[in-house]
Amino acid sequence: MASAAIGAALYLAGDDRTQVVVAARDIPVGTVISAADLVAAEMSGEGIGNVAGSDARLLLGQSATTRIPAGALLHTDMFDLAPPPGQGKVAIGLALGAGQLPATELAPDRLVQIVQVPAAADAAAQDPIGTVLVGEALVLSVTADPSGAWLVTVAVDRDDAPAVAAAAAAGRTTLVMLPVAAASTNNSTNNSTNNSTNNSTNNSTDVGTGDGTAGTGTDGAADEGQG
Repeated sequence: MASAAIGAALYLAGDDRTQVVVAARDIPVGTVISAADLVAAEMSGEGIGNVAGSDARLLLGQSATTRIPAGALLHTDMFDLAPPPGQGKVAIGLALGAGQLPATELAPDRLVQIVQVPAAADAAAQDPIGTVLVGEALVLSVTADPSGAWLVTVAVDRDDAPAVAAAAAAGRTTLVMLPVAAASTNNSTNNSTNNSTNNSTNNSTDVGTGDGTAGTGTDGAADEGQG
C-alpha cells in the first residue's frame, strides 16, 4: 500500500512518464542502502540528478550522506557513490565523530583497523580494552557531513559485516589507520629484482667471455692442424 501511495503521489497525468526511485522508508545518515530502502515510482518528465528506475541497483551498498524521509525522490547527490568493494567484500558505511577516526587525513585506498570500543556502561571498568573487529579494511570513500560527522565507507569481508554494522549502529566503532607499507615493499622488490638482474647479467657476461676464449683456442688448434 505504501509503495502504491508513493507512486500515486509522484504520478502526474501525461504521456511522458519516467520511472524513478524513491525512499521506501526513512533513511538515516550513514545508512548503507539495501533493496528494502528503495521503491520504484513514475513521474512526469525528467529531473536533473534523479535516480532512474533502471539505475536503482547502483545505489545498493552506497551510504546516505543526508537524512532521507520516506517517499522522497532520490537524487545522486544524496549518496556517497563509492567504488564497489572487491570480490567477497561488502561495503559498510560508518558515521564517525571526533575521536572515532584518526586526526590525520583519512583518504580512499588507505587501510584501517576497525575496533569496537567498550560500551558506556563498561567505561568505568578497570583498563577497558577494545575489540578488533576487522584487522584490515580498505577505505572506499570519505565524506564530511554538515552535522560535523565523517561518513566513511569501508570494504570488509562479508562474514565481518554483521558485527561491524552492529557496532556502528551503537556508535562504538573507531578506526585506526594502518601504516603504508606498500612503498617499502615495492622498493624491496625492485632492489631484489635489480640485484638479481645484475647478477644474472654478470654471470652471462662471464660465461660468454669463457666461451669466446675457448673458441679462440679452437681456432688456434685448427690453424696448427692446417700447418
